[in-house]
Amino acid sequence: MTIALLALQGLFFVAWAGLMFRMLFGILDRFRAETGRRWIGPIEVFGVFGRYLRAPGHRGERRLILAALLGVVAVGVLRVLILTGG
Repeated sequence: MTIALLALQGLFFVAWAGLMFRMLFGILDRFRAETGRRWIGPIEVFGVFGRYLRAPGHRGERRLILAALLGVVAVGVLRVLILTGG
């Protein structure tokens, strides 16, 4: 049972990591298209992430990232409850 839960948690984590990389590279591509510069400065990163978090076109992607993260956490909590007998 715990091996299956560990595998499930691994699948959720791989999905979350892939979605996060997709999000980060998408943000970087959008920044490059807007400014023509190659890299985001340390102060500009807040504005770039803020625009991404408010953009209605990315709502589905943000929900998938949240669902994958909640899946990782939920399976982790379930594993702890099973292992501790709680």
